[in-house]
Amino acid sequence: MHLLQLHIVLSVFLFFGSSARVVSIHENASAQSWPAELSIRAHGTPTLQQRTPQAFRLPPQPPPLFTHDAISIRSEATKITSEAEALQQKIIDTVSTGDASFENVVQPVISNDDSLTIQRNILQIYQGLSADADLRKASGLARSIFADSYAKIMSNIQYYKFLSAALKNEESLDKESQGLMSGLIAGMKSQGVALEGDSRETFTDVRANLDTNMQSFETTLQNDQTILWYVSEELGGLNEVTLGSFPQAQDDHGEIIYGVQLKGENVGIVMNLCDDALTRKATFLKSLNIVPGNAKRLYFMVDARRQISGIFDEPDYATLLWGKSGPETINKFVDSIPKALKQERDEVIKRCLEKKKSIKAPNDDNEHVYLWDQDILLSYLATDSTDEDEFSREYEAAESYFPVLTTLGAVLDLYGELFGLVFQPAEGQDRDKISPTGKGGDIVWHPDCKVYLVWNTPDKGDDFVGYLYLDLFARQDKTATLGHASLLEPGFKDKNGRRHFPVTSITTNFAAVTPDKPSLLDQDELRVLFHELGHVIHNLVSKTKYRAMHGTSVSSVFVEAPSQMLENLLSVPEVVKRIGCHYSYVSQDYYDYWLEEAGGGSIKRPPKEMDDEQAQMILKASASPVNEIWQTLETTRLAKYDLAIHSSQRMTQKAMSQLSCSLYEEMFGFSGPGGNDWGMSPTLNNSSEPIS
Repeated sequence: MHLLQLHIVLSVFLFFGSSARVVSIHENASAQSWPAELSIRAHGTPTLQQRTPQAFRLPPQPPPLFTHDAISIRSEATKITSEAEALQQKIIDTVSTGDASFENVVQPVISNDDSLTIQRNILQIYQGLSADADLRKASGLARSIFADSYAKIMSNIQYYKFLSAALKNEESLDKESQGLMSGLIAGMKSQGVALEGDSRETFTDVRANLDTNMQSFETTLQNDQTILWYVSEELGGLNEVTLGSFPQAQDDHGEIIYGVQLKGENVGIVMNLCDDALTRKATFLKSLNIVPGNAKRLYFMVDARRQISGIFDEPDYATLLWGKSGPETINKFVDSIPKALKQERDEVIKRCLEKKKSIKAPNDDNEHVYLWDQDILLSYLATDSTDEDEFSREYEAAESYFPVLTTLGAVLDLYGELFGLVFQPAEGQDRDKISPTGKGGDIVWHPDCKVYLVWNTPDKGDDFVGYLYLDLFARQDKTATLGHASLLEPGFKDKNGRRHFPVTSITTNFAAVTPDKPSLLDQDELRVLFHELGHVIHNLVSKTKYRAMHGTSVSSVFVEAPSQMLENLLSVPEVVKRIGCHYSYVSQDYYDYWLEEAGGGSIKRPPKEMDDEQAQMILKASASPVNEIWQTLETTRLAKYDLAIHSSQRMTQKAMSQLSCSLYEEMFGFSGPGGNDWGMSPTLNNSSEPIS
């Protein structure tokens, strides 16, 4: 059993086995609510009809508004932080340590923070998703304002004393309240509240430096719009549908060129399908150096953490986090992984070299396997393809069964059946009806957003559950991410005992849909969709007393478990066939597009539903032992790097970059371009001396 398989087993155990903790706050996810046998129906069967309300219903809670401008974002951010700081000071001024309790020290802060958190989340969403540069800048500033205020509140010594007294004075708190107080105390300690004198002052300065560099790192990455341009011959292996989804322009000679956006899905497509080695090499190396200045910012962040460790009398940041024996234990485990997989890894490398020699691809050295070869070669091995043209045809044929919106509907249908939920789209006039302003455009941050009202099925009470927002398609100025789920408004009970319903969202960068050309999901994107919707389900069906405990606001050890479990539904052949529908059956325009691509009416139209062979190809690619080995090695590479840069030995920026390069080659056994200075922009600062 590989590590990833073991992780899946543990995830399922955590999700179902920890019933005392999980089922109580995830009512729809209880063992009793899952059907004894998963009902698998062919795609196209109206499985939601019986559960969908006959008419559009107004929910008991309006959706959020996204009507801010740059000025209102800044003013609201300042107002929110001022209110939070004033409330904390009021508690300090009016409560004594002898009378300190959960009710007068914690409850006022929690009640106030429940509503303020909703506002904070909305104000910060513009930074990565708005098309307006002024809004993005103001949203980034708001995030800095919130970070500064958080540090101030969480490092307030007087409030910490009251909080500690309240914990001692309380004897009969429920478990959720106890967990909330313990987490609050731990959070304040991490902000240096227990430090005194010069140590406290130094910590405050270093922490501010760390926060500034973290914010700059994130902002510059979000704002980067780097695109590599190639002519069609340099992108051999990509079909017309895929190329058509790339940005297009003309070069100086009037020839059409295609753009590969380094932060989006295009990089993965090129690395998996492009048969030109020079294109893959250029894309791979550039993607490692997407924002050159972030190499220096990373160094500053690591050095700040080293200084913080010293303030707490620990030799390094890893020891500060995990205790004196933690790093050694973790290192020992991490080092054991590549050793355990070495024989299998070396066999894969051997097979990759044999495959590469048989291909004889253009612009390639067929005597060696390089890091920019691994994705495409591993794809061949994962599907047992004996010929690259055959692989490309099979890959495209399977992909044609997953048009974005049709597949989304099928997956929501499946999840709705499993969890007893109905996903009701809010479009057109229905958006106007639920908008507090009467304007449907005001409840989304971009016209691309899809909004769903989520209800329980009649047998689960037929009541409202929350809102789901989907921002699926790539666009300029949007944060590039394969997939990310957010909790815009957590669920909780307000001070009057009323339920506040959650608002959750997914952001992806799938190729945009057009009326006459389909956008198709590849295997990685399909898994992303299943995974991120798993986080959505977690956020929707969770029921907690406090905002801070809701949904994915759980321990990092557990937070991925529900999504990992649900994404493994893709290993069930019936599920793959159920959600698949050939795009030519979606609309007449898509049929016409398929007909044109196929070369005319003499070509037999593919069946609407996937056959067993096509489903098996998806399964082989997604559950291949080869992929499991490489995913485990990639996780191990990141862990080894993280442990090394946060160890007791202070590293220069150049050494950090060199380590990143060497770990790529050491972990995967594929060659780099030569030397050890080709990743993480080491040319920006090659000084052998630490930056002070």
